[in-house]
Amino acid sequence: MSQPVRAALMPIHTSLGSLLFFGALIAVVSGLTEKNFFSEKYSELRSREMLGNFVGVSAILFVSVVYYVISNRDYRRQETSTSSSEETVVSTHPFATNAP
Repeated sequence: MSQPVRAALMPIHTSLGSLLFFGALIAVVSGLTEKNFFSEKYSELRSREMLGNFVGVSAILFVSVVYYVISNRDYRRQETSTSSSEETVVSTHPFATNAP
């Protein structure tokens, strides 16, 4: 894909990715809240409700850390300049060697 096209699509890609990620968080937290709220004895906070609360808070903390990393410019990947006539193909297989 050409560089101008990539540059034009990047804001859309990051916005939709963030929206999808936050949508997944909302689905997780609302599902856990519904499950806990409609349990028989939520006021007693049995182990099931405690686990649900822990998972919900953990999900929120995880998404917060991920959002901090993706929104902070210091953590972004640095673009490398390569000529269009010479492209390097790098294998993503963990045991592959990239020697020519």
